[in-house]
Amino acid sequence: MGAVAVITLSPGPPPRPWTEEIPTLCLFCGGRGAADAILNVVLFLPLGVLLGHWRGVAAAVLGGALASGAIETTQFFLPGRNPAMGDIVWNATGAAVGALAGMGLRRWLWKEPPRVAKVLAVALPALYLGLAGWMAHPAGTESRYYGQWTADLGFMDHYRGELLAAEIDGVPVPSGPYGLDDPVPDVEREFRLEATVVKGPAPRRIAPVVSVYDGTQQEILVLGAQGDDLIWRLRDRAKALGFDFREVRVPGALGSVSVGDTVEIRASRVGGSLCLGVAETSWCDLGFAPSRTWSYLMNLEGASPAFRALLDTAWMATLFFLVGLLGGSTRSTAVLGLASVGVVVVAVAFTPLVAGGVLQWVGLGTGVAVGIVARPLIRRLLG
Repeated sequence: MGAVAVITLSPGPPPRPWTEEIPTLCLFCGGRGAADAILNVVLFLPLGVLLGHWRGVAAAVLGGALASGAIETTQFFLPGRNPAMGDIVWNATGAAVGALAGMGLRRWLWKEPPRVAKVLAVALPALYLGLAGWMAHPAGTESRYYGQWTADLGFMDHYRGELLAAEIDGVPVPSGPYGLDDPVPDVEREFRLEATVVKGPAPRRIAPVVSVYDGTQQEILVLGAQGDDLIWRLRDRAKALGFDFREVRVPGALGSVSVGDTVEIRASRVGGSLCLGVAETSWCDLGFAPSRTWSYLMNLEGASPAFRALLDTAWMATLFFLVGLLGGSTRSTAVLGLASVGVVVVAVAFTPLVAGGVLQWVGLGTGVAVGIVARPLIRRLLG
Protein backbone atom coordinates (compact mmCIF):
# COMPACT_ATOMS: atom_id res chain seq x y z
CA MET A 1 0.00 0.00 0.00
CA GLY A 2 2.99 2.30 0.47
CA ALA A 3 3.69 2.33 -3.27
CA VAL A 4 -0.01 2.95 -3.97
CA ALA A 5 0.01 5.91 -1.56
CA VAL A 6 3.07 7.42 -3.25
CA ILE A 7 1.49 7.10 -6.69
CA THR A 8 -1.95 8.38 -5.76
CA LEU A 9 -1.27 10.95 -3.05
CA SER A 10 1.56 12.93 -4.65
CA PRO A 11 0.44 16.39 -5.84
CA GLY A 12 -0.14 16.60 -9.58
CA PRO A 13 1.07 19.29 -11.97
CA PRO A 14 -0.55 22.72 -11.65
CA PRO A 15 -3.76 23.08 -13.69
CA ARG A 16 -3.52 24.78 -17.07
CA PRO A 17 -6.18 26.69 -18.99
CA TRP A 18 -6.52 23.91 -21.57
CA THR A 19 -6.68 21.08 -19.02
CA GLU A 20 -9.70 18.85 -19.62
CA GLU A 21 -12.30 19.11 -16.86
CA ILE A 22 -13.10 15.67 -15.48
CA PRO A 23 -16.40 15.17 -13.62
CA THR A 24 -16.27 13.51 -10.20
CA LEU A 25 -19.14 11.12 -10.98
CA CYS A 26 -17.76 9.18 -13.94
CA LEU A 27 -16.52 5.66 -14.70
CA PHE A 28 -14.47 6.36 -17.83
CA CYS A 29 -13.11 9.81 -17.11
CA GLY A 30 -11.52 12.02 -19.75
CA GLY A 31 -9.99 11.28 -23.13
CA ARG A 32 -7.96 8.35 -21.78
CA GLY A 33 -10.66 6.95 -19.50
CA ALA A 34 -10.19 3.31 -20.54
CA ALA A 35 -6.44 3.46 -19.91
CA ASP A 36 -6.94 5.02 -16.47
CA ALA A 37 -9.59 2.43 -15.58
CA ILE A 38 -7.23 -0.46 -16.39
CA LEU A 39 -4.36 1.15 -14.48
CA ASN A 40 -6.65 1.55 -11.46
CA VAL A 41 -7.56 -2.14 -11.66
CA VAL A 42 -3.90 -3.20 -11.88
CA LEU A 43 -2.89 -0.93 -9.00
CA PHE A 44 -5.08 -2.82 -6.52
CA LEU A 45 -4.36 -6.38 -7.72
CA PRO A 46 -1.67 -7.03 -5.03
CA LEU A 47 -3.93 -5.77 -2.24
CA GLY A 48 -6.69 -8.05 -3.53
CA VAL A 49 -4.38 -11.08 -3.50
CA LEU A 50 -3.35 -10.40 0.12
CA LEU A 51 -6.84 -9.62 1.44
CA GLY A 52 -8.39 -12.50 -0.48
CA HIS A 53 -5.84 -14.95 0.92
CA TRP A 54 -6.48 -13.62 4.42
CA ARG A 55 -10.25 -13.03 4.52
CA GLY A 56 -11.81 -13.95 1.18
CA VAL A 57 -13.16 -12.11 -1.86
CA ALA A 58 -15.81 -10.06 -0.04
CA ALA A 59 -13.21 -8.69 2.37
CA ALA A 60 -10.91 -7.89 -0.55
CA VAL A 61 -13.62 -5.89 -2.32
CA LEU A 62 -14.58 -4.04 0.87
CA GLY A 63 -10.97 -3.33 1.79
CA GLY A 64 -10.17 -2.11 -1.72
CA ALA A 65 -13.21 0.17 -1.77
CA LEU A 66 -12.42 1.64 1.65
CA ALA A 67 -8.75 2.21 0.82
CA SER A 68 -9.65 3.79 -2.51
CA GLY A 69 -12.32 5.95 -0.90
CA ALA A 70 -9.80 7.27 1.59
CA ILE A 71 -7.37 8.07 -1.24
CA GLU A 72 -10.00 9.84 -3.34
CA THR A 73 -11.18 11.88 -0.35
CA THR A 74 -7.61 12.97 0.35
CA GLN A 75 -7.15 13.97 -3.28
CA PHE A 76 -9.82 16.66 -2.85
CA PHE A 77 -7.20 18.59 -0.86
CA LEU A 78 -4.21 17.92 -3.15
CA PRO A 79 -3.37 20.33 -5.99
CA GLY A 80 -3.43 18.86 -9.45
CA ARG A 81 -5.51 15.81 -8.47
CA ASN A 82 -8.95 14.91 -9.84
CA PRO A 83 -10.83 12.55 -7.49
CA ALA A 84 -13.45 10.45 -9.27
CA MET A 85 -16.02 7.88 -8.26
CA GLY A 86 -14.83 5.69 -11.11
CA ASP A 87 -11.45 5.27 -9.42
CA ILE A 88 -13.14 3.67 -6.39
CA VAL A 89 -15.10 1.30 -8.63
CA TRP A 90 -12.04 0.23 -10.60
CA ASN A 91 -9.82 -0.07 -7.52
CA ALA A 92 -12.43 -2.32 -5.86
CA THR A 93 -12.65 -4.31 -9.10
CA GLY A 94 -8.88 -4.73 -9.07
CA ALA A 95 -9.02 -6.02 -5.50
CA ALA A 96 -11.72 -8.51 -6.47
CA VAL A 97 -9.76 -9.73 -9.51
CA GLY A 98 -6.62 -10.07 -7.36
CA ALA A 99 -8.49 -12.12 -4.75
CA LEU A 100 -9.99 -14.44 -7.38
CA ALA A 101 -6.64 -14.82 -9.15
CA GLY A 102 -4.94 -15.68 -5.85
CA MET A 103 -7.56 -18.33 -5.10
CA GLY A 104 -7.17 -19.82 -8.56
CA LEU A 105 -3.39 -19.93 -8.32
CA ARG A 106 -3.59 -21.55 -4.90
CA ARG A 107 -5.66 -24.39 -6.34
CA TRP A 108 -3.73 -24.74 -9.57
CA LEU A 109 -0.24 -24.66 -8.05
CA TRP A 110 -1.01 -27.26 -5.38
CA LYS A 111 -0.02 -29.98 -7.85
CA GLU A 112 0.35 -30.27 -11.64
CA PRO A 113 -1.76 -27.39 -13.03
CA PRO A 114 -4.91 -28.57 -14.85
CA ARG A 115 -5.27 -28.29 -18.61
CA VAL A 116 -7.56 -25.26 -18.31
CA ALA A 117 -4.80 -23.37 -16.47
CA LYS A 118 -2.27 -24.17 -19.19
CA VAL A 119 -4.68 -23.13 -21.93
CA LEU A 120 -5.38 -19.84 -20.14
CA ALA A 121 -1.66 -19.15 -19.78
CA VAL A 122 -1.38 -18.91 -23.58
CA ALA A 123 -4.95 -17.82 -24.39
CA LEU A 124 -4.81 -14.66 -22.27
CA PRO A 125 -1.79 -13.10 -24.04
CA ALA A 126 -3.20 -14.31 -27.37
CA LEU A 127 -6.49 -12.54 -26.65
CA TYR A 128 -4.64 -9.43 -25.52
CA LEU A 129 -2.40 -9.25 -28.60
CA GLY A 130 -5.36 -9.87 -30.90
CA LEU A 131 -7.27 -7.01 -29.29
CA ALA A 132 -4.18 -4.78 -29.27
CA GLY A 133 -3.64 -5.46 -32.95
CA TRP A 134 -7.27 -4.69 -33.77
CA MET A 135 -7.04 -1.39 -31.87
CA ALA A 136 -3.95 -0.41 -33.86
CA HIS A 137 -6.06 0.14 -37.00
CA PRO A 138 -6.36 3.87 -37.87
CA ALA A 139 -9.71 5.49 -37.14
CA GLY A 140 -10.97 8.82 -38.42
CA THR A 141 -14.03 10.74 -37.26
CA GLU A 142 -17.15 12.09 -38.96
CA SER A 143 -16.63 15.66 -37.73
CA ARG A 144 -15.25 18.45 -39.93
CA TYR A 145 -11.45 18.47 -40.21
CA TYR A 146 -9.13 21.43 -39.61
CA GLY A 147 -5.60 21.68 -40.96
CA GLN A 148 -2.98 23.33 -38.73
CA TRP A 149 0.42 24.77 -39.59
CA THR A 150 2.91 24.78 -36.68
CA ALA A 151 -0.07 25.11 -34.33
CA ASP A 152 0.38 26.57 -30.85
CA LEU A 153 -1.92 24.18 -28.98
CA GLY A 154 -0.72 24.86 -25.44
CA PHE A 155 -0.37 21.25 -24.32
CA MET A 156 2.45 20.71 -26.84
CA ASP A 157 5.38 22.95 -27.72
CA HIS A 158 5.06 25.51 -30.48
CA TYR A 159 7.38 24.73 -33.38
CA ARG A 160 9.39 27.85 -34.09
CA GLY A 161 10.33 26.95 -37.64
CA GLU A 162 8.20 27.82 -40.67
CA LEU A 163 5.97 25.47 -42.62
CA LEU A 164 6.09 26.43 -46.30
CA ALA A 165 3.82 23.78 -47.82
CA ALA A 166 1.98 20.61 -46.80
CA GLU A 167 -0.15 18.17 -48.74
CA ILE A 168 -1.73 14.74 -48.30
CA ASP A 169 -1.90 12.67 -51.48
CA GLY A 170 -1.37 15.83 -53.50
CA VAL A 171 -4.19 17.75 -51.76
CA PRO A 172 -2.93 20.83 -49.86
CA VAL A 173 -3.45 20.82 -46.11
CA PRO A 174 -5.17 24.13 -45.29
CA SER A 175 -4.24 26.36 -42.40
CA GLY A 176 -7.81 26.28 -41.17
CA PRO A 177 -10.98 24.29 -41.88
CA TYR A 178 -11.30 22.00 -44.85
CA GLY A 179 -13.95 23.27 -47.24
CA LEU A 180 -17.24 21.41 -47.31
CA ASP A 181 -16.46 20.15 -50.80
CA ASP A 182 -12.72 19.57 -50.23
CA PRO A 183 -11.38 15.99 -50.10
CA VAL A 184 -10.36 15.34 -46.50
CA PRO A 185 -7.63 12.92 -45.38
CA ASP A 186 -8.88 9.34 -45.16
CA VAL A 187 -6.52 8.08 -42.49
CA GLU A 188 -7.99 4.58 -42.62
CA ARG A 189 -6.52 4.06 -46.09
CA GLU A 190 -3.02 4.29 -47.50
CA PHE A 191 -1.80 7.87 -47.84
CA ARG A 192 1.28 10.07 -48.14
CA LEU A 193 1.89 13.32 -46.25
CA GLU A 194 4.63 15.67 -47.45
CA ALA A 195 5.67 18.94 -45.83
CA THR A 196 8.34 21.53 -46.67
CA VAL A 197 9.61 23.25 -43.57
CA VAL A 198 12.29 25.70 -42.47
CA LYS A 199 13.85 23.97 -39.50
CA GLY A 200 13.48 25.76 -36.17
CA PRO A 201 15.23 25.28 -32.82
CA ALA A 202 14.83 21.81 -31.32
CA PRO A 203 11.66 21.76 -29.14
CA ARG A 204 11.82 20.19 -25.68
CA ARG A 205 8.41 18.56 -25.98
CA ILE A 206 6.51 17.31 -29.01
CA ALA A 207 5.84 20.24 -31.35
CA PRO A 208 3.47 19.74 -34.30
CA VAL A 209 4.79 20.92 -37.66
CA VAL A 210 1.64 19.95 -39.55
CA SER A 211 -1.45 18.51 -37.89
CA VAL A 212 -5.10 17.80 -38.50
CA TYR A 213 -7.80 17.99 -35.81
CA ASP A 214 -11.54 17.63 -36.10
CA GLY A 215 -14.29 20.00 -35.02
CA THR A 216 -14.53 18.36 -31.56
CA GLN A 217 -10.80 19.01 -30.95
CA GLN A 218 -9.83 15.38 -31.42
CA GLU A 219 -6.37 14.84 -32.82
CA ILE A 220 -6.42 13.04 -36.17
CA LEU A 221 -2.75 13.18 -37.15
CA VAL A 222 0.44 14.98 -36.19
CA LEU A 223 3.79 15.12 -37.94
CA GLY A 224 6.18 16.95 -35.66
CA ALA A 225 9.44 17.04 -33.78
CA GLN A 226 10.86 16.67 -30.29
CA GLY A 227 14.49 17.58 -30.04
CA ASP A 228 15.91 16.21 -33.28
CA ASP A 229 13.46 13.29 -33.34
CA LEU A 230 10.85 13.10 -36.09
CA ILE A 231 7.50 12.05 -34.61
CA TRP A 232 4.29 10.73 -36.12
CA ARG A 233 0.94 10.27 -34.36
CA LEU A 234 -2.23 8.96 -35.98
CA ARG A 235 -5.62 8.48 -34.35
CA ASP A 236 -6.49 4.79 -34.09
CA ARG A 237 -9.22 2.63 -32.62
CA ALA A 238 -7.40 2.55 -29.30
CA LYS A 239 -7.64 6.32 -28.95
CA ALA A 240 -11.27 6.24 -30.02
CA LEU A 241 -11.94 3.79 -27.16
CA GLY A 242 -10.24 5.95 -24.54
CA PHE A 243 -6.64 4.72 -24.52
CA ASP A 244 -3.52 6.86 -24.80
CA PHE A 245 -1.91 8.12 -27.98
CA ARG A 246 0.95 6.09 -29.35
CA GLU A 247 3.71 7.60 -31.38
CA VAL A 248 6.27 6.48 -33.91
CA ARG A 249 9.56 8.32 -33.70
CA VAL A 250 12.89 8.21 -35.51
CA PRO A 251 15.55 9.39 -33.03
CA GLY A 252 17.90 12.03 -34.45
CA ALA A 253 16.19 12.11 -37.86
CA LEU A 254 16.47 15.92 -38.03
CA GLY A 255 19.97 16.05 -36.55
CA SER A 256 21.71 16.50 -39.90
CA VAL A 257 19.60 19.55 -40.80
CA SER A 258 20.79 22.94 -39.55
CA VAL A 259 18.42 25.47 -38.01
CA GLY A 260 17.18 27.79 -40.78
CA ASP A 261 17.64 25.21 -43.56
CA THR A 262 14.68 24.19 -45.71
CA VAL A 263 13.93 20.45 -45.76
CA GLU A 264 11.16 18.09 -46.80
CA ILE A 265 9.70 15.78 -44.17
CA ARG A 266 7.13 13.11 -44.95
CA ALA A 267 5.10 10.22 -43.67
CA SER A 268 3.38 7.48 -45.65
CA ARG A 269 1.42 4.36 -44.81
CA VAL A 270 1.44 1.45 -47.24
CA GLY A 271 0.09 -2.00 -46.41
CA GLY A 272 -0.22 -1.13 -42.75
CA SER A 273 3.47 -0.26 -42.43
CA LEU A 274 4.65 3.29 -41.92
CA CYS A 275 7.58 5.13 -43.50
CA LEU A 276 9.01 8.42 -42.25
CA GLY A 277 11.47 10.49 -44.22
CA VAL A 278 13.70 13.56 -44.07
CA ALA A 279 15.15 14.88 -47.35
CA GLU A 280 16.57 11.86 -49.21
CA THR A 281 16.57 9.51 -46.23
CA SER A 282 13.66 7.21 -45.35
CA TRP A 283 12.93 4.85 -42.48
CA CYS A 284 10.35 2.19 -43.32
CA ASP A 285 8.62 -0.80 -41.73
CA LEU A 286 7.89 1.36 -38.71
CA GLY A 287 4.97 0.79 -36.40
CA PHE A 288 4.13 -0.79 -33.06
CA ALA A 289 5.51 -4.16 -32.08
CA PRO A 290 3.64 -6.38 -29.59
CA SER A 291 6.24 -5.40 -27.00
CA ARG A 292 5.39 -1.69 -27.37
CA THR A 293 1.65 -2.09 -26.75
CA TRP A 294 2.17 -0.97 -23.14
CA SER A 295 1.97 2.55 -24.56
CA TYR A 296 -1.80 2.11 -24.94
CA LEU A 297 -1.91 2.69 -21.17
CA MET A 298 0.70 5.45 -20.85
CA ASN A 299 2.63 6.95 -23.75
CA LEU A 300 5.54 8.33 -21.64
CA GLU A 301 6.33 11.09 -24.11
CA GLY A 302 9.68 12.10 -22.58
CA ALA A 303 11.05 8.59 -21.99
CA SER A 304 14.47 7.78 -23.46
CA PRO A 305 14.87 5.05 -26.11
CA ALA A 306 16.76 2.92 -23.56
CA PHE A 307 13.96 3.16 -21.02
CA ARG A 308 11.36 2.36 -23.68
CA ALA A 309 13.38 -0.71 -24.69
CA LEU A 310 13.51 -1.79 -21.04
CA LEU A 311 9.72 -1.43 -20.77
CA ASP A 312 9.30 -3.39 -24.01
CA THR A 313 11.25 -6.30 -22.54
CA ALA A 314 9.45 -6.12 -19.18
CA TRP A 315 6.04 -5.97 -20.89
CA MET A 316 6.67 -9.13 -22.90
CA ALA A 317 7.93 -10.84 -19.73
CA THR A 318 4.73 -9.84 -17.93
CA LEU A 319 2.50 -11.11 -20.76
CA PHE A 320 4.08 -14.57 -20.77
CA PHE A 321 4.90 -14.96 -17.07
CA LEU A 322 1.92 -17.30 -16.58
CA VAL A 323 3.30 -19.67 -19.21
CA GLY A 324 6.24 -20.49 -16.94
CA LEU A 325 4.19 -20.33 -13.75
CA LEU A 326 1.41 -22.68 -14.91
CA GLY A 327 3.35 -24.77 -17.41
CA GLY A 328 3.78 -27.70 -15.04
CA SER A 329 6.23 -30.31 -16.31
CA THR A 330 9.29 -29.41 -18.37
CA ARG A 331 7.76 -30.89 -21.51
CA SER A 332 4.45 -29.08 -20.99
CA THR A 333 6.21 -25.76 -20.36
CA ALA A 334 8.29 -26.19 -23.53
CA VAL A 335 5.14 -26.83 -25.60
CA LEU A 336 3.45 -23.75 -24.12
CA GLY A 337 6.60 -21.71 -24.80
CA LEU A 338 6.54 -22.66 -28.48
CA ALA A 339 2.82 -21.85 -28.61
CA SER A 340 3.62 -18.43 -27.15
CA VAL A 341 6.09 -17.75 -29.95
CA GLY A 342 3.37 -18.72 -32.42
CA VAL A 343 0.94 -16.30 -30.76
CA VAL A 344 3.32 -13.38 -31.36
CA VAL A 345 4.03 -14.44 -34.96
CA VAL A 346 0.31 -14.72 -35.76
CA ALA A 347 -0.42 -11.33 -34.17
CA VAL A 348 2.20 -9.71 -36.39
CA ALA A 349 1.00 -11.55 -39.50
CA PHE A 350 -2.69 -10.67 -39.20
CA THR A 351 -2.82 -7.25 -37.51
CA PRO A 352 -1.09 -3.87 -38.02
CA LEU A 353 1.46 -4.80 -35.32
CA VAL A 354 4.98 -5.07 -36.74
CA ALA A 355 7.79 -7.47 -35.98
CA GLY A 356 9.82 -6.48 -32.94
CA GLY A 357 13.53 -6.77 -32.32
CA VAL A 358 15.59 -9.25 -30.33
CA LEU A 359 14.52 -7.74 -26.99
CA GLN A 360 10.94 -8.79 -27.71
CA TRP A 361 11.97 -12.44 -27.72
CA VAL A 362 14.30 -11.92 -24.79
CA GLY A 363 11.34 -10.56 -22.86
CA LEU A 364 9.14 -13.52 -23.78
CA GLY A 365 11.82 -16.01 -22.73
CA THR A 366 12.54 -14.09 -19.55
CA GLY A 367 8.86 -14.10 -18.59
CA VAL A 368 8.65 -17.88 -19.00
CA ALA A 369 11.89 -18.41 -17.06
CA VAL A 370 10.83 -16.11 -14.21
CA GLY A 371 7.50 -17.94 -14.03
CA ILE A 372 9.30 -21.27 -13.66
CA VAL A 373 11.55 -19.91 -10.90
CA ALA A 374 8.63 -18.21 -9.14
CA ARG A 375 6.44 -21.33 -9.14
CA PRO A 376 7.75 -22.87 -5.88
CA LEU A 377 8.02 -19.45 -4.22
CA ILE A 378 4.41 -18.51 -4.98
CA ARG A 379 3.26 -21.99 -4.02
CA ARG A 380 4.89 -21.54 -0.62
CA LEU A 381 3.57 -17.97 -0.24
CA LEU A 382 -0.02 -19.02 -0.95
CA GLY A 383 0.20 -22.02 1.38
